[in-house]
Amino acid sequence: MKVLTVRKRNNWHAICTLFHLIPTQNQIFYQSYLLCPLWLLKNLTFYWPNKSNKQLMKLLKVLSANKFSQAIDLYTKAIELNGQNAVYWANRAFSHTKLEEYGSAIQDASRAIDIDPKYSKGYSRRGAAYLSMGKFKDALKDFQK
Repeated sequence: MKVLTVRKRNNWHAICTLFHLIPTQNQIFYQSYLLCPLWLLKNLTFYWPNKSNKQLMKLLKVLSANKFSQAIDLYTKAIELNGQNAVYWANRAFSHTKLEEYGSAIQDASRAIDIDPKYSKGYSRRGAAYLSMGKFKDALKDFQK
């Protein structure tokens, strides 16, 4: 089992979600979310089938540049390939929230929750969107799950 220890670097908040894209059968765990995208490009792309390598590299570059509308397009392509991956839906919800598209963020986060009710990021993404809209009771319900 390989354990990754990662330090916080700059403001790589968008990059943190990419760790959830690593298939669990590879048994890679992490102790912190945030990481330099160049390290990701060099070390994590081999976990993906060839078709996904280019998409992952594009996504890393886009997120590190805070280009969330492009990230939405890339997550949409990933969802077209595997619509039953809750991570893709939750990550796209994050990008929608960053663009202040809260309705779309809630829809995507809700879809992530429908796919995997135990995936906590779905609830936190939806809660963040509700909070940004001023729907505090709905946000609190999601944050408590």
